[in-house]
Amino acid sequence: MKLNKSYKYKSSNGYVALSTALILSAVFLLLFLEITILSIGGIERATDAEEAYKASVLANRCIDKALYELRINWSYNIADIYSQEDINCEVRNVMRYGDRINFEVMGESSGYEKNLELEVELTEEDGEEKLKITSWQEI
Repeated sequence: MKLNKSYKYKSSNGYVALSTALILSAVFLLLFLEITILSIGGIERATDAEEAYKASVLANRCIDKALYELRINWSYNIADIYSQEDINCEVRNVMRYGDRINFEVMGESSGYEKNLELEVELTEEDGEEKLKITSWQEI
């Protein structure tokens, strides 16, 4: 009889080992899947941040272009600045009040937008006309 009990004990050891191996495999598989999903999420967030940064850079380049054109010719219609050359932006809601101009700029990159509002004033210092940015804010 001792042989039979010993035999049953040995056969249940195999099931325990197999069950343990299956449980550990499942746990490692779940950990691997979780790490993979977290990595993909991190990559997506990094891509989102990069596109938002590109939109910000494009909006600033558009502002530079508008200020350059206004410095050359205060009467220039800056609303004409949009998606020119390699600048993907738009100047809109341009309002002139004598020596002041209010306008909005939108830079766009892969669906991400950066919107800024500026107020620029034409001043005269030392006999020279100069542009003075009196307000610059994100909207």
